[in-house]
Amino acid sequence: MKGGEMQKGLKKIGLGLVAVGLSITLLLMGAIPVCQAEPVGEKVVRVGHMAIYTGPAATTYWPAIKGLLDYVRYINEEQEGINGVRIAWEWQDSRGEIPRSILAYKRIAPKGVVTIVHGGASECEACVPLHVRDKIPVINSVGLTKEMITQPIRWVFGFDPGLGPMAATFMKWVKDNWTETRPPRLGVILFDESGGWKSLWEGVEEYYDGLGFEYVGYEVVGILPPTIDTTTEWLRLAGKKPDWVYIPACGAALTVLLKDAQRLNIRDTGMKMCTYEAGLSATEKSYREIAGEEAIEGWYTIQSWPATKEAADTPKGKLCHEVHREYRGKEELQSGYHLGWLHGVFLVEAIRLGLEEVGHENLNGVAFRDALLSIKDFDSGLMPPVTVTEKRPYWSHRFKVYQVREGELWPASEWLDTAFHYPELG
Repeated sequence: MKGGEMQKGLKKIGLGLVAVGLSITLLLMGAIPVCQAEPVGEKVVRVGHMAIYTGPAATTYWPAIKGLLDYVRYINEEQEGINGVRIAWEWQDSRGEIPRSILAYKRIAPKGVVTIVHGGASECEACVPLHVRDKIPVINSVGLTKEMITQPIRWVFGFDPGLGPMAATFMKWVKDNWTETRPPRLGVILFDESGGWKSLWEGVEEYYDGLGFEYVGYEVVGILPPTIDTTTEWLRLAGKKPDWVYIPACGAALTVLLKDAQRLNIRDTGMKMCTYEAGLSATEKSYREIAGEEAIEGWYTIQSWPATKEAADTPKGKLCHEVHREYRGKEELQSGYHLGWLHGVFLVEAIRLGLEEVGHENLNGVAFRDALLSIKDFDSGLMPPVTVTEKRPYWSHRFKVYQVREGELWPASEWLDTAFHYPELG
């Protein structure tokens, strides 16, 4: 490449980075909770929010962040709080980075929060000992990992049985629908983050043999710093001829994987690709716009909450859509929005139960944890009734496989019972 051409190329890259930076700034202006002065005498319950607002995984978490914030805003403004008690946010941007997460925790915890909502797996795992010490329960944005299971009592609550059970449930679904006499061949591409590694170790590698798979191996792509090319990983794995590739990756890493798979015509080899719940299932619109509609077409994903089209057919789903339209205008509602909305529903229900049991003055982390464990047969309107226990500290016990068709998620399976629960839960 000649010097002039190289200079032009670098200029284009620079302009692209500026555009990304401006986009992030605009997103932040519309989603990060605004700190406002509280009226004198107003009763509030403080909730910590340690989320991935920026960084290489931020694309994945935006829809869920918006859903959570919008539901709480709806309760505060339209319902005048929970029996007159409002929820106040104490937020920090962790970027999914462990050092920033620990500093963020130390800023949030002294504010008198009854719980902290976490984003990524790595940051949550790193902060678990601090939560146990300070008796502040965690609501983790997605599923559990073994390192989030505290003993002898639970301090971490998640959306579903966990990243290991999710991977095993995906494999069981593939095996149950397999029609050939030979075993299905499975490969994995993961990003270098705890969520990726735990999906591999606690799910795929622990259960593939018992489920009747031939496991061909895995490839790893970077997240910090993010990878910019995955050609080698795709071609090396394609050479092993897997039937399915399970991809626990999201954000910038998944975007590059999508674009490179399309460029290399990976689907023409007959391989099928499935991401986990923090991938395409969280924010199909963003990947459609960034990687291109053709790049995501035909991909599969597994998640533990209803996709946009299914949720829209229920009364609570319609309310969710109405609130989204009011607060977000014409912005397209993505599947991950329902994940955040449901977290808000269970957060508010636990606060309500806690207020009824101990009153506003006595609602602390321990009382909030007890309130979470008192949720019994609660109907959120978007999923089956939920009961939370020490052995099942999450909202959903099931997963569903979806496929991207014409840029949207369509069911590829019925709701699937989880393949297993972590034995560490008892």
